[in-house]
Amino acid sequence: MESVGADGNRSVDSPPMDAPGTVLEAVQLLEREGYTANSTVLPDGSIKCGACQKTHRIDGALVDRVFRYEGISDPDDEAIVLAVRCPVCNMRGVIVSAFGPNADPALLEHLVLLDTRFREGSQEARGSEGS
Repeated sequence: MESVGADGNRSVDSPPMDAPGTVLEAVQLLEREGYTANSTVLPDGSIKCGACQKTHRIDGALVDRVFRYEGISDPDDEAIVLAVRCPVCNMRGVIVSAFGPNADPALLEHLVLLDTRFREGSQEARGSEGS
């Protein structure tokens, strides 16, 4: 579950009590929810589906959930777990990567884009629910 404050913004700093506490727990939760393919962000910014092996542009990615983690002893030790769906075969997959200062600079830009698209999409969905 994502943490959404009264102002409609997600909080990365204080996840809800039922949110996975570790990267491993997040992956296990997503696997139980059917996210079983290991998808990969490639250096060129495309995503390779772990099920159909097709690659697609990152701007076509369907991001369902995002979990971000910060190391307890080292705040620079950040990780991101994304629940994604392949636009080609609709298979659910997981992307796990370092995030922040320790991330591969070639991938970080693409991971930030996915994280931002998820957050913007979720806000749009909340806005359209009141319509």
